[in-house]
Amino acid sequence: MSVNPVEILDKLKCVWLKRPVLSSALTVTFGLIFWGAVSLSGGEEIVDASTLYVVKTGPLRISVSETGTVQPMEKVILKNEVEGESIIIWLVDEGVQVEEGELLLEFDSSTLADDRVNQEILVLQSEASYIDARENLSVVQSQAETDVDQAELDFEFAKQDLEKYVEGEYPNLLKQAEATITLAKEELSEAQETVGWSQKLHEEQFISASELEKDELAYKKKALDLELSKRDLDLLVNYTHKRQLAEFESDVKQAEMSLDRTRRKATASVVQAQASFKAKEAGYERQKAKLAKIESQLGKTKIYSPMSGQVIYGTSVSKGGEGGFRMQEPLVIGRKARERTEMFHIPGNDGFIIETSIPESCIENVSEGMPVIITVEALPGIVFSGHVNWVSPVADAEVSYMNSDLRVYETEISLDESENLGLLHADMECNAEIVVAQFDEATYVPIEAVLNVDGNPTVFVVHDNELAPRVVQTGLDNGVVIEINEGLETGELVTVTPPLDQGFVIDGIYDQFVI
Repeated sequence: MSVNPVEILDKLKCVWLKRPVLSSALTVTFGLIFWGAVSLSGGEEIVDASTLYVVKTGPLRISVSETGTVQPMEKVILKNEVEGESIIIWLVDEGVQVEEGELLLEFDSSTLADDRVNQEILVLQSEASYIDARENLSVVQSQAETDVDQAELDFEFAKQDLEKYVEGEYPNLLKQAEATITLAKEELSEAQETVGWSQKLHEEQFISASELEKDELAYKKKALDLELSKRDLDLLVNYTHKRQLAEFESDVKQAEMSLDRTRRKATASVVQAQASFKAKEAGYERQKAKLAKIESQLGKTKIYSPMSGQVIYGTSVSKGGEGGFRMQEPLVIGRKARERTEMFHIPGNDGFIIETSIPESCIENVSEGMPVIITVEALPGIVFSGHVNWVSPVADAEVSYMNSDLRVYETEISLDESENLGLLHADMECNAEIVVAQFDEATYVPIEAVLNVDGNPTVFVVHDNELAPRVVQTGLDNGVVIEINEGLETGELVTVTPPLDQGFVIDGIYDQFVI
């Protein structure tokens, strides 16, 4: 009796549709019967029954699952702020409860104390230089003003002397010389008349010859005086005046140039004194800043608790924190600590959050507000709920630096109220399952059953004992199965090993998704 495998397939499909609760058993049974049916038929095996999958419809959860740590909602991280490396000389015990303002750690400060003494000396020396430069600037400014005022006064006097000569002295001298000539002419004329009368009187023998000679001699003297007066006027106009004018004009020019030189010299002197003062002032401020820094560093050699809480060593925390160094060796007295090393974590009492990281392949499916299911390794059997509170917009630079092929995004999860929250402690390891989507009824197939053929998601369906390609519309996947929105019916058979020569495996498989 021959067996028709197609008829068996159709009958099994009907059973599957009527009894979906037997999905797993029917899938295996179907595969065995189908294989047997093909064998009994004596025909050639076209489809490998072990690679077939019955399309299912049922509840489906799409989620991203990542490990994380329990962290206090509010905590204070205390770092070593002393430059370089510092030796611990006193340390509070880990786990103890401390009050606000209580001493937690003390570093060796002997070197900084010596530096402070030396720096105080430098500050005093710099202050003395600064005061000297300040007083010198005041003296230079005062002297510059005096020199400029005197030069301006000399220049003004020179101009006044020139003006006085041109408008006063020279015209007076000129008039005086002209008046002398006029007077000499009149005296000469009088002397000439006198000689004329004396000659007549001598001829008539009224006067002696000696008296005539006397009058003639007076005439000659007046003529000579007139000549000298004319010569004096000529000397005044053509020589004395020109020389005096040139001298006065030269005095004005020299005074003007002297004023310009004095101003330039005064400006240069003031600028130089100001530069010296500013340099001394800057040096003084720099030395004071160094002293203040040393005193600040001395203050940081002791770390006090800013709040009440439990002390946790930085070496006990798995992550060093942004911009910080995590000490690999235990925190003990005598140990050296580098600057920016996290020394203590003091958690607050306002509750806990979950810190985790989402890989780049899943980040587009995760958003704020999504529900989260949390399980803690140290608390088996207890399940906590929460929601995504925050997702970093940029990848973790520290992780990317350590592994350029790995990009993760820091994510913070808030915990919902629960009676078991009191069982949590900081730094507990946990698993956070972020629920991307939850379907009460969804049709799905194994993710490996879907191929990308010519840009379309395609499955290969068993039809008439052969594999026939069919384009489907897919939804979300969880790394195991993928949602089928259109193109398949419940109970249909698809192969999970489609022919690879038809295309390539569909993109966007998220390895972190679980059912």
